[in-house]
Amino acid sequence: MKECWKTEINAFEKENQRGVAKEDFPKVFGTAFLQAFTEETVLAVFRVTGVHPFDNTVIKASQMQPSQQMSTTTTFPLLQTSPVRAVLAAFRDYRMVNPAASPPIPSSLSHPRTEANPGSATLKLLRDPASNPDLPTPSKRM
Repeated sequence: MKECWKTEINAFEKENQRGVAKEDFPKVFGTAFLQAFTEETVLAVFRVTGVHPFDNTVIKASQMQPSQQMSTTTTFPLLQTSPVRAVLAAFRDYRMVNPAASPPIPSSLSHPRTEANPGSATLKLLRDPASNPDLPTPSKRM
C-alpha cells in the first residue's frame, strides 16, 4: 500500500503540477488502495501470517514474549480549569454523613482511606494530599 500510495502521489503531482489537496485525496487514495489490495495480495498476507490456511508455526515462541512496560508516570504541567479545580476541592473535603443512604465504598478505599467516628454513624474520608486542587494537575489516583 505504501509503495502504491507513493506512486499515485508522484503521478498526480507530475500530471497536475501541484501537490495533493483535500479534494484530491479520495481519488488518489482510492486508486492506490485498489492497486494494493487485490485478491492476490490479500490472500498472500493471510498465508504469510498463518491465518489461512492456519499455520501455528509461522509465529515463533521468541516472538510471543510479553511486552515490556515502556510508559512512565508523570503529571501534566498545565494548570487545570476552574471547574476541574472545584471538583477536586469537593472530593478533597467530602464527608459521608449517612453511609446507609450512599452506595458502599469499595473495599480498596474503605480500609486505608476512611475512619469511623466512635459512637456515630459518620464515616469520614481521609484527605489525600495529592488531591489538592491548588496543585497544577490532579493525581492519577484521584
